Amino acid sequence: MQHEAVGPSHATTAFDMMLVDPTSSLGRAVIRRFFVEIVGRYWGREVSDAEVEQAMLDEPSDDLRGDTGFLVIVRDGERIVGWGCEGRRAGDR
Repeated sequence: MQHEAVGPSHATTAFDMMLVDPTSSLGRAVIRRFFVEIVGRYWGREVSDAEVEQAMLDEPSDDLRGDTGFLVIVRDGERIVGWGCEGRRAGDR
């Protein structure tokens, strides 16, 4: 799926959006970058790989697919410029 974006100079750039399996290497890389940022903000410092891995184990994202959610990335060529997700956990209505 492609969307057009108009910047301040009114130049048009095409962005590609794609659904990504959160258990794939790309999905895990995107989710990991998110966790690095969030865990670092929580602790107010740079975090270790072990801390990020533990947070990912504590708050798994494997359910961001199928009937329970999705993970989408936005690309400008090969560069990831954005991403988003939506998930439903047990007990959500």
